[in-house]
Amino acid sequence: LDTGLDVTLVYGDLATERGWEMHEGMYHVPRFAIGGMQLGPTWLRDRPEHGGDGELLGSLGLDLLVGHLVLIDYPGERLALTRFGALPRWFLERTTWAPAEIRDAKLFPYVILGGEGFGDLLFDTGSSAFGITVDRDTWTRLTDCTPEEAATRWEVRSWGQPLTALGCPAQGPLVVGSARLAELEVFFLEEQPRLFAQWPFPVSGLLGNAPFWDHVTVLDLGMRPRLGLLR
Repeated sequence: LDTGLDVTLVYGDLATERGWEMHEGMYHVPRFAIGGMQLGPTWLRDRPEHGGDGELLGSLGLDLLVGHLVLIDYPGERLALTRFGALPRWFLERTTWAPAEIRDAKLFPYVILGGEGFGDLLFDTGSSAFGITVDRDTWTRLTDCTPEEAATRWEVRSWGQPLTALGCPAQGPLVVGSARLAELEVFFLEEQPRLFAQWPFPVSGLLGNAPFWDHVTVLDLGMRPRLGLLR
């Protein structure tokens, strides 16, 4: 599951093996379902350099999720899709919501970190164990650290490229709606200190999975997008 992707990818040669129709690098899949939610036929893109041997491998992007309510149960390691109208009253009463925006094919929830509001942090489940990743200048402001004082130094790979992620604790909690989450680490990439400043649209950084490991996260990707936490 990679909500940072704007298109769902199938890895390997599965599309060719199954004889799916092709058009400009996309494959027409006759039927696609997530759990019991039938999404019908759809067009997917392929990455033939990854995977293979007939396995169903890939990355589920935001494109197939828009229009649905997506529940990510991190503790239970489950994913569910539903419609807003199918939610029971008790669920709505126990969920705190933060407004969000879908633009440039990305999801941007409004969150507060260290007392500072952010409406341009991209929610990216593909960021794996990271909490928040930003450019170096923003990192310094949020952590009051220097790179030499970094509490965490991770050697990571992004699309095959080796990178060094430096992390320090944020100076205040992450707030989503009315929920105050435990302190988390903020990172920047040593080799790409101005990564997000170079993106073709406004973005301050990535909001990853780490803040939500103990929570059920709700993505309302309907007419009025929002990010919720089930209490």
